[in-house]
Amino acid sequence: MKQQLQLELIKKLLKKEGEEGFSLIELVVVVAVLAVLAAIALPTFDCFPKRAKATAALAALKQIQTECAVQRAEDSNQGFSASAIQDYTIQTSGSNSCSGAQGTGIISAVPTNTNELPTFNLAAATGSLTYAFRGQTGTNFTECLGLICGDGGSSGSNASVASGITDWKAYAEETSKAAEISPEVIGASCETQWAGVARTGKAEHATDGDPDTKWTCDGMATIDFDLGKKQEIRSVNVEFTGDVANGNYVKVYVDEKLVAEGTQPCCGNGFTWFIEPTEGRNIRYETVEQPHTLNLGGVEEGENPQLQSATWSEIGELTVNGPMRYRTNKGHYSSGTGVYCDVSWSKETCENKN
Repeated sequence: MKQQLQLELIKKLLKKEGEEGFSLIELVVVVAVLAVLAAIALPTFDCFPKRAKATAALAALKQIQTECAVQRAEDSNQGFSASAIQDYTIQTSGSNSCSGAQGTGIISAVPTNTNELPTFNLAAATGSLTYAFRGQTGTNFTECLGLICGDGGSSGSNASVASGITDWKAYAEETSKAAEISPEVIGASCETQWAGVARTGKAEHATDGDPDTKWTCDGMATIDFDLGKKQEIRSVNVEFTGDVANGNYVKVYVDEKLVAEGTQPCCGNGFTWFIEPTEGRNIRYETVEQPHTLNLGGVEEGENPQLQSATWSEIGELTVNGPMRYRTNKGHYSSGTGVYCDVSWSKETCENKN
């Protein structure tokens, strides 16, 4: 009995005042911290399965790329072996034909939900592999997979490279108030007249003030421009009109630095490439032989995008800064109310504003 009383006394002496439980404030703080951690962690865990599905689809298309390359080397066309991919469908012509879909020559891995997962496209003729996702296209698949979880960059896209701007609508409106500059052509790697048409071919046509005259080249090429001095470049405007208008997959450089990449669609009243404000003097416009979207609305996402690999390069007119064109690498400017349709909006929001 005496020992028990001693133990109870020792416990009371060791027990400090205030340690008998959590106060209400402490409980509120703990719950708040747990809520914040959950808000951060749950979206990350949710994106892992999506990224895994996209990775599997990309791996499957790379396997098809290898099989078809071997068959081309052996002058054989037995078709590729395709396995089932969760939430993806392989699209081509015939029975897994290495020739791609009829009319486009593209073998595609198309997801059931294009808003959540990227589409992968393999050009049968060239063997080039690209992605299309959330208004962006390119060949940097690390960034593509990063877009699924919202941590991807934009260097392989119809967007400015290394983008830090969040309000592109305000940026576009501000840029449109700047003076439009017509640079001087200082050289092109190729000049090819189209079917004997006098208003095509020469590089000088790209900045002569007339979008009906065109620089054209039979093949992929580069054309260089000089602004005369270093100045802030916020956008590059490119126009096409008339015949010989197919669009291209392009890369835009300022003083040798890649600032934008993606589909340059044809027709309409042109296309504006918005980029981060960049001090520079020289602009290079490079066409690349890989699949790009042929879509007069300029939207590069959807269940069945029109894809092609143009064999000619062209520019009707190129200018810098100033008023934006109807379509941009950030969406559309269309509609009677002048609403700027950002690529982050849903496809349904944009599709009726062409």
